[in-house]
Amino acid sequence: MKGENSYYLAKIAYLEAYSFNPNHALLNFNIGICYLKTADKLKAKTFFNNAFLLNFRINPKINYYFGVCFQLESQWDSAMNYYKIYEANLDKLAQREEWILTEKR
Repeated sequence: MKGENSYYLAKIAYLEAYSFNPNHALLNFNIGICYLKTADKLKAKTFFNNAFLLNFRINPKINYYFGVCFQLESQWDSAMNYYKIYEANLDKLAQREEWILTEKR
């Protein structure tokens, strides 16, 4: 419950920022994450969609999160399509994360 409470508190802060800046891709993405991690999971897809429309490269895991959202809505075919897109990009994601770790050294 402690982790969910942290996401709930973050969501409150992010939504306040959203009221001033709804066209911020990372803000929309983070709100989507918070919704997925709290009770209002079905609201997440709207914010992930906003983030994607504002910056389709917002986060390499966005297709995974779209899959989760569609799965929560019992839209199995759409969920599988997004999971497959995510899976197809896993090698690129791993290379990117390795590059980031290398650059931090």
